[in-house]
Amino acid sequence: MAQERSRGPRTAGPRTGGPRAGAPVPARRKTHYRCPVELTLHVVGGKWKPLILWELRGGTRRFNALQDALPDVTHKVLTEQLRQLVRDGIITRTARPGPARHVDYAFSDFGRTLRPVLDAMAGWAKRHHTHVGATLEPLAPPGSTRKRAAKAP
Repeated sequence: MAQERSRGPRTAGPRTGGPRAGAPVPARRKTHYRCPVELTLHVVGGKWKPLILWELRGGTRRFNALQDALPDVTHKVLTEQLRQLVRDGIITRTARPGPARHVDYAFSDFGRTLRPVLDAMAGWAKRHHTHVGATLEPLAPPGSTRKRAAKAP
Protein backbone atom coordinates (compact mmCIF):
# COMPACT_ATOMS: atom_id res chain seq x y z
CA MET A 1 0.00 0.00 0.00
CA ALA A 2 1.49 3.35 -1.05
CA GLN A 3 1.92 6.05 1.56
CA GLU A 4 0.34 9.42 0.94
CA ARG A 5 2.92 12.24 0.78
CA SER A 6 2.30 15.46 2.66
CA ARG A 7 2.05 18.58 0.50
CA GLY A 8 2.34 21.64 2.72
CA PRO A 9 0.71 22.45 6.03
CA ARG A 10 -2.06 20.31 7.44
CA THR A 11 -5.50 21.58 6.70
CA ALA A 12 -8.78 20.98 8.42
CA GLY A 13 -11.49 19.02 6.75
CA PRO A 14 -13.30 15.72 6.86
CA ARG A 15 -10.17 13.67 7.67
CA THR A 16 -8.85 15.97 10.40
CA GLY A 17 -12.22 16.86 11.89
CA GLY A 18 -11.54 20.57 11.57
CA PRO A 19 -14.16 23.31 11.47
CA ARG A 20 -13.88 24.07 7.78
CA ALA A 21 -12.42 22.17 4.85
CA GLY A 22 -9.13 23.70 3.71
CA ALA A 23 -8.64 25.93 6.79
CA PRO A 24 -5.13 25.82 8.27
CA VAL A 25 -4.78 23.88 11.49
CA PRO A 26 -3.16 26.18 14.06
CA ALA A 27 0.26 25.06 15.24
CA ARG A 28 0.39 23.89 18.82
CA ARG A 29 1.76 26.79 20.82
CA LYS A 30 3.53 26.81 24.11
CA THR A 31 1.66 29.02 26.59
CA HIS A 32 3.94 29.04 29.64
CA TYR A 33 7.45 30.50 29.59
CA ARG A 34 10.12 30.55 32.29
CA CYS A 35 11.20 34.12 31.48
CA PRO A 36 10.14 37.02 29.22
CA VAL A 37 13.18 36.58 26.95
CA GLU A 38 12.09 33.00 26.18
CA LEU A 39 8.68 34.26 25.02
CA THR A 40 10.24 37.04 22.94
CA LEU A 41 12.62 34.58 21.28
CA HIS A 42 9.73 32.21 20.58
CA VAL A 43 7.91 34.96 18.67
CA VAL A 44 10.77 36.78 16.92
CA GLY A 45 13.77 34.50 17.37
CA GLY A 46 15.66 32.41 14.88
CA LYS A 47 17.95 33.19 12.01
CA TRP A 48 15.52 35.01 9.70
CA LYS A 49 12.69 36.64 11.66
CA PRO A 50 14.80 39.47 13.13
CA LEU A 51 16.29 40.16 9.69
CA ILE A 52 12.84 40.19 8.08
CA LEU A 53 11.66 42.65 10.72
CA TRP A 54 14.77 44.78 10.21
CA GLU A 55 13.99 44.98 6.48
CA LEU A 56 10.39 46.01 7.24
CA ARG A 57 11.49 48.89 9.49
CA GLY A 58 11.25 51.30 6.54
CA GLY A 59 7.69 50.41 5.64
CA THR A 60 5.72 48.09 3.41
CA ARG A 61 7.71 45.63 1.31
CA ARG A 62 6.78 43.09 -1.33
CA PHE A 63 7.85 39.47 -1.04
CA ASN A 64 10.42 39.76 -3.83
CA ALA A 65 11.95 42.87 -2.26
CA LEU A 66 12.39 40.96 1.00
CA GLN A 67 13.93 38.04 -0.85
CA ASP A 68 16.33 40.38 -2.68
CA ALA A 69 17.33 41.97 0.63
CA LEU A 70 17.93 38.55 2.24
CA PRO A 71 19.74 36.62 -0.50
CA ASP A 72 20.65 33.61 1.66
CA VAL A 73 17.09 32.72 2.67
CA THR A 74 15.22 30.25 0.49
CA HIS A 75 11.78 31.02 -0.92
CA LYS A 76 10.26 28.27 1.22
CA VAL A 77 11.85 29.44 4.48
CA LEU A 78 10.99 33.10 3.84
CA THR A 79 7.38 32.11 3.18
CA GLU A 80 7.23 30.06 6.39
CA GLN A 81 8.77 32.81 8.51
CA LEU A 82 6.44 35.46 7.07
CA ARG A 83 3.42 33.21 7.78
CA GLN A 84 4.53 32.77 11.39
CA LEU A 85 5.00 36.52 11.86
CA VAL A 86 1.54 37.14 10.36
CA ARG A 87 0.01 34.42 12.57
CA ASP A 88 1.53 36.03 15.66
CA GLY A 89 0.21 39.47 14.67
CA ILE A 90 3.67 41.01 14.26
CA ILE A 91 3.23 41.85 10.58
CA THR A 92 0.33 42.20 8.16
CA ARG A 93 -0.04 40.55 4.78
CA THR A 94 -2.05 42.32 2.08
CA ALA A 95 -2.71 40.59 -1.24
CA ARG A 96 -3.29 43.10 -4.05
CA PRO A 97 -5.57 41.77 -6.80
CA GLY A 98 -5.22 42.56 -10.45
CA PRO A 99 -3.23 41.46 -13.48
CA ALA A 100 0.06 42.04 -11.65
CA ARG A 101 -1.04 40.48 -8.36
CA HIS A 102 1.40 40.97 -5.52
CA VAL A 103 1.59 40.66 -1.75
CA ASP A 104 2.72 43.41 0.63
CA TYR A 105 4.09 42.91 4.13
CA ALA A 106 4.30 45.59 6.81
CA PHE A 107 4.54 45.94 10.58
CA SER A 108 1.21 45.72 12.36
CA ASP A 109 0.51 48.21 15.14
CA PHE A 110 1.45 45.47 17.59
CA GLY A 111 4.62 44.66 15.62
CA ARG A 112 5.76 48.28 15.76
CA THR A 113 6.25 47.79 19.49
CA LEU A 114 9.32 45.68 18.55
CA ARG A 115 11.10 48.55 16.77
CA PRO A 116 12.89 49.75 19.92
CA VAL A 117 14.11 46.18 20.48
CA LEU A 118 15.49 46.00 16.92
CA ASP A 119 17.07 49.44 17.30
CA ALA A 120 18.70 48.35 20.57
CA MET A 121 20.09 45.20 18.93
CA ALA A 122 21.46 47.25 16.02
CA GLY A 123 23.00 49.78 18.41
CA TRP A 124 24.68 47.02 20.38
CA ALA A 125 26.15 45.55 17.18
CA LYS A 126 27.42 48.96 16.03
CA ARG A 127 29.13 49.55 19.37
CA HIS A 128 30.57 46.07 19.88
CA HIS A 129 31.15 44.45 16.47
CA THR A 130 34.94 44.83 16.69
CA HIS A 131 34.96 43.13 20.10
CA VAL A 132 33.55 39.97 18.51
CA GLY A 133 35.82 40.26 15.46
CA ALA A 134 33.12 41.26 12.98
CA THR A 135 32.74 43.99 10.38
CA LEU A 136 29.48 45.67 9.43
CA GLU A 137 28.34 46.82 6.01
CA PRO A 138 27.00 50.36 5.95
CA LEU A 139 23.28 50.36 6.66
CA ALA A 140 21.02 50.63 3.65
CA PRO A 141 18.31 53.27 3.99
CA PRO A 142 15.07 51.77 5.35
CA GLY A 143 12.95 50.33 2.56
CA SER A 144 15.76 50.14 0.01
CA THR A 145 16.46 46.84 -1.67
CA ARG A 146 19.91 45.39 -1.83
CA LYS A 147 20.52 43.37 -4.94
CA ARG A 148 21.33 39.72 -4.59
CA ALA A 149 24.97 38.87 -5.00
CA ALA A 150 25.68 36.63 -7.95
CA LYS A 151 26.30 33.07 -6.81
CA ALA A 152 29.58 31.47 -7.76
CA PRO A 153 29.31 28.66 -10.30
